[in-house]
Amino acid sequence: MLTDQQQMILAKAFKALADETRLCVIQTLAELRSPVGQQVLVSHLENNGRAVSQQNVSYVLREFVSAGLVASHRVGRNRLYFILPNVVTDCLLFIHNLSPEEIPNAATQANN
Repeated sequence: MLTDQQQMILAKAFKALADETRLCVIQTLAELRSPVGQQVLVSHLENNGRAVSQQNVSYVLREFVSAGLVASHRVGRNRLYFILPNVVTDCLLFIHNLSPEEIPNAATQANN
């Protein structure tokens, strides 16, 4: 059973991820595997066919920081963002523990 604090942390994290654009941003951060600035994220998203404004990326990153999914540090005049694995791991474990059996792939289920 989750404590009240654990429930709050997970709820904030899932809420922060509950959008297609936000999922693209966090996936891009994970793929790049190193701290990156907003402009690098915007460029990478655009190069992969996902047009997202710098303003939107900035908002999404603030939401991620607030939810504990992402942190940042300043380098000169730039702020670099990176994923914090603790909350992400907690989210994955929570989902995994919802079912004692292996959770089937949704795409596979839709095709059957």
